[in-house]
Amino acid sequence: MEEQKQQETGQEESRRREENTEWKNKARPAIYSMAGVYLAYLSYKMFKEISVISGSEQITMIVFSILFAVIGAGGILFGLLSGYKNSKDKNDKENL
Repeated sequence: MEEQKQQETGQEESRRREENTEWKNKARPAIYSMAGVYLAYLSYKMFKEISVISGSEQITMIVFSILFAVIGAGGILFGLLSGYKNSKDKNDKENL
């Protein structure tokens, strides 16, 4: 009787771990994509304001605009590719 309860508890814990892993695999790419879109938006806004600012601030804004654009594009691509990979893996599991 005790062994059966322990087995059920162990199965329930492994099921919860699997659900948490699935949730993380779904949520993480979406968060990276949203952060990438936000950084790309910031880059665009900063780049538009470069003509208003002069001196060393202008150089700093140019550098960070480029940096935000690159990191933002990377976040978007990573999120999209990870989401595609996760959906493909899920379809492969369902087809087995």
